[in-house]
Amino acid sequence: MATRSQFLVIPHMEPRLYALNETLRMHPQVRNRNKKTLEEFIGWQVKLAGLVKCQAPVWIDYLWVMPDARRDKSNVVAGGRKIIEDALGPQTKRNPQGMNILRGDGWNDIVGWTDRFDIDKESPRIEVSITEMEVEWQSEHEK
Repeated sequence: MATRSQFLVIPHMEPRLYALNETLRMHPQVRNRNKKTLEEFIGWQVKLAGLVKCQAPVWIDYLWVMPDARRDKSNVVAGGRKIIEDALGPQTKRNPQGMNILRGDGWNDIVGWTDRFDIDKESPRIEVSITEMEVEWQSEHEK
């Protein structure tokens, strides 16, 4: 059962900057600089949306609204989810852009997610719905 949901819209995030195949072809320094820039952009969107820190594990629903169907869905979500969850995660030495919205990105912090897709040439975006869950499902697996 859910306790609280928060909603984030990330507008105009160019898929070629985070789709997995494209990022794997980048030079490592370019890829790291690009990831930092995207995480900072997401951080500003988090501030504009007024998201607050989650106190429980979360379920995340993603709606990937692409400008066209040129990229495979799996390539889009593989790179995109990583960047978004790192940006929403805790701020650490290794993740200085973290916004401290999620408790973390491990098994005890993210219960799961869904991905949906749409195409809108005029308004590409990523819509992220974060729902805190009442039950710590992992506790039964730790026994």
